[in-house]
Amino acid sequence: MIKVRVRKAGTGVAAASGLIALSGAQTGCVAEPIEPGEESIAEAEAELSPGTGTLALDGFPGNFTVKLVNANTDEFLRAGQALSLELPVWLLWDKLYPGSPLPTDLARLKQITATVTVGAIDKATPLASLKSPVTSYSGADSYGLKALTKTFIVPSKADWLTFALTITDLAPAGVSASITAAELSKLAVFGGELPNKSLFMDWAQSTKRNKIIEGDDPIAGAELLLAVSDWRADVVVDKSLIDTQIGTAQSASRFGWVTIPIYGKIVHEVAYGVYFDDGLEWRPEVMLTETPNSRFLGAGRTTYEGNIQVPAKARRMLMYTHVKTYLVADYTGYANVTAKWYADGEKMLKADKYDNPNGAFTNYSFSISNTLP
Repeated sequence: MIKVRVRKAGTGVAAASGLIALSGAQTGCVAEPIEPGEESIAEAEAELSPGTGTLALDGFPGNFTVKLVNANTDEFLRAGQALSLELPVWLLWDKLYPGSPLPTDLARLKQITATVTVGAIDKATPLASLKSPVTSYSGADSYGLKALTKTFIVPSKADWLTFALTITDLAPAGVSASITAAELSKLAVFGGELPNKSLFMDWAQSTKRNKIIEGDDPIAGAELLLAVSDWRADVVVDKSLIDTQIGTAQSASRFGWVTIPIYGKIVHEVAYGVYFDDGLEWRPEVMLTETPNSRFLGAGRTTYEGNIQVPAKARRMLMYTHVKTYLVADYTGYANVTAKWYADGEKMLKADKYDNPNGAFTNYSFSISNTLP
């Protein structure tokens, strides 16, 4: 049985979130009920169990990606995780024979094989190169046929994985093609910096989620990377209630020129306050750094990040986050502007909210371990 703790990040104990409850058998692990008036924000955490998973090649020629499609843990890749890849054979065929009809004969298609080269990177330094060749096939029709690779283990110090493919047709010898690492997305790996860990605060399945990605508690004397997701900030301030109109413009339509509203950009500033039981009381609020294309969330998503140094003698951490949301009057990209309600680039405070578990004067609470993983 996987060792699991269920903790309330706040005051009391909450049940495991649906995301983790669906991730595998955890027979005999029972969570206490949520106390009245509390938010469900905690989840079960396997203590440093990297688990297994399946990656898949997706997309189309010129826009390939590799993504995690199945895991017995969650959506994060971890050092030590056992992974294999699914490669849709129709994609491999199209790379070998662009524009050629896909055969319906599965035996013919099983002559298409590949080897995936997995590159492990520690920060920006290459760490290892692993070969993962195709070893089997699954699927009942030509478009559903997948080539399955040998399992590989993510190296213990990896922070990123890169991928490159060499594709070969065994029928006409010598026909081959490649998909380079530059053509494929790289994937973030967590757990390679232990005893340093990551606290991810996001919004998942209509629930605030506070997750130590590497499992269990932060470590005394180590760093804790705090990352707050863009969606979590949106929810804290209730972005849906913010009026973002900054003026009007004229737009051509089949009925002639009409006046339309134009909108500015929402910008969050996220800070945190933290307390440790080390006799130094609450620290002053610290601003987090806006981080586009977050390694926690992927391309197009933003987190707000900063490192917290956990004192060597601490055994308890309390914290909150503080979100200020601004409307920026950005008129670039709009033509025929008829009314500017604000000066170009003007920044207006629209919301100022604290993220607490149960309102004012409550804080998220975390145990601190003095045991190295």
